[in-house]
Parts: sequence; structure tokens; C-alpha cells
Amino acid sequence: QEVLTYHLSSKDQKSFRVLGVEDADEISPGTFKATEWDGKALRLCKSQQCQSNDLIIPAELSDFDDEEGTSIYIADGQHNGEDSVFYFERDQNGAVVDYWTSPYSTDKEGNVTQISREQYTLGAGDTVAFYYNTINIETNSDDDWTLGDSVLLNANPGFGSLPVVGEKYVFLLAEDLKGNVENSDIFPIE
Repeated sequence: QEVLTYHLSSKDQKSFRVLGVEDADEISPGTFKATEWDGKALRLCKSQQCQSNDLIIPAELSDFDDEEGTSIYIADGQHNGEDSVFYFERDQNGAVVDYWTSPYSTDKEGNVTQISREQYTLGAGDTVAFYYNTINIETNSDDDWTLGDSVLLNANPGFGSLPVVGEKYVFLLAEDLKGNVENSDIFPIE
């Protein structure tokens, strides 16, 4: 069974934009609670100094290395106009210590058919945008993926964790090995 905590911001009273996904905390066998969230989101900064209008990276925890204490977060987006997967390696304190991107191809239905073995770093002159998932609680759908604003990097990017403006929420989503999915109510955070 996999249980995830979703970090959300409100678009309106029924739609929420996913800002991040992490493993939920298991408090006893089979009982989970939402991972604590401080209301901040990982941001890709146009330069080494982060500002509140820099891009939020809708990062999802992908892998954790117990030996090194690092985590790999991934996000879908576009690098110089090409669909790409972005990888962000974060240390125990949440700082980004390495990052790269790999382009991918999709079929007519939008399914990923191939991720390139090529890896690129981000630098001055690159254009970056991220895809954001929107969850509609009335229809219980999460298929609304939209490309966010793009940004032209002025220098090698910086990374920061800054507060999200507006209302913030969390919810849990559980999926078992058979593909059955259950989710909790959406809870506001302070």
C-alpha cells in the first residue's frame, strides 16, 4: 500500500493545484497522517536570489537514499520548449544539491513513449516551465494538466523554499497493489 500527502493551493472552491507530493507518515501499522507541511514550496529561481514570484516546482518525491540522506524529486515540464522530466536531488535539509533534465516523447494520447538518455543542466538563456496538475473535488478527477508560465533564466538557477501565497491545503491518497484508490478530505493548513 502506498499513501501519499498532496500539498495543494486553492484555485477556487472546488479546484486545487498540486504543489508537491510526499510519502505520508505511518503512525501505526495501516494508519497514516499527512506529512507536516510548513506552507512553503520548492522554487526554481531565475538567479541565485529567490523571490516570491519565482516558479513553484510541483515536485514529487521519487526516491530516497538512506546512506547518503538525499532524496530525488521529479517534475514534468518544458526545457527550451521541449517536454522534459526535471530531477532535483535534495539533501537532508531540503537544499537542492544537484539537478538535471531529460527530454521525453509522447504519443497522440499524451502517454510518455520514451525518456531520453540525454541529461542537461539548466543555465543562463534556458527557458523553463512546469506542468501543474489540478484536482477537482466535485468530480474527483486529477487529469487536468496545464503548462504554467515560462521563465527565461538570467544565470544558473538558484533554488529556495518560500511561502505559498493564498489558501493552502493537504490531503492523503492511498493506493493498494490492486490499484484501488481512496483519498481523505482536504484539510486547510495555517
